[in-house]
Amino acid sequence: MTTRCSKVQGATQCSCEPSFRWSETLCQEPGQKCNGSCCSFTNRTAAMCVSNETVSIRGSITLNGLEYYKCLKGKDFEEFKQCDTSLMEKMKAVYSTMAGFDTLKISKYRVGSVIADFEMTFANQIKQQYLINGSKSLGSNLSASVYLETTGVVRLFMLPKNQVCYYDTPTLTCEVQEDLHTQPVWQLKRADKVFEIFTGTEAEVTRNTMETKVFLRNISELWAGEYTCIYPQVNNFIKINHTASAVLNVYLLPSIDITMTPPFPHCSGSELVTVKVTCQIAS
Repeated sequence: MTTRCSKVQGATQCSCEPSFRWSETLCQEPGQKCNGSCCSFTNRTAAMCVSNETVSIRGSITLNGLEYYKCLKGKDFEEFKQCDTSLMEKMKAVYSTMAGFDTLKISKYRVGSVIADFEMTFANQIKQQYLINGSKSLGSNLSASVYLETTGVVRLFMLPKNQVCYYDTPTLTCEVQEDLHTQPVWQLKRADKVFEIFTGTEAEVTRNTMETKVFLRNISELWAGEYTCIYPQVNNFIKINHTASAVLNVYLLPSIDITMTPPFPHCSGSELVTVKVTCQIAS
């Protein structure tokens, strides 16, 4: 068993069993309410937790050969089916040899030469050199460039979890299980804008071989958003980003608007003045 669920106030509340977790993709869906190992589902079927060792990969392969233009045809065409099957077999011939390989699915094709978007899952951690070497072999065989983005290779921990108060000092930590031989990058996404995080007056970034940390000091609502740590690996026509993400919510201070009528009571010329003071709290 991976997940336990129960009905609570019109929603389905689920929690993960030990050694299992929610996928980052699920936690980032709009409207999902997740707090640690617990999630509440109101507008979708309850999901299942995945193993802590599961690695999910989203990728794209840019194909330059003329033969793959047939993959841009409609799915009902025989040429598309043959092209799709041929590419899938060549990809599986590489990635299915890696320990823990579970699924591979080509989700769509798009223009730009011919770009195939795909998703893979591995039931457990994979050696990164195997992933690099396999992707290099695939790229060489197909005269293609390969881009991969993994989740599960990097783990992100946040203290305190999820919501913090104004002027708090939360810490975010990313850990890896093997030396990836690259410098990690921290990013904050807020209001559809992405900012890279550096050491400054309100943030300190540290980097060691197996972990990287961001220490935030005296934060405001400007530090609320989705945090992502990225370990980028680039090798010729192969690019791999190992990522982990978490959302930090900051409790807002109340917005108080005070008005007075009349605004200048001492200018009325009367010894007896009635003053009305209104205090409005917006949030």
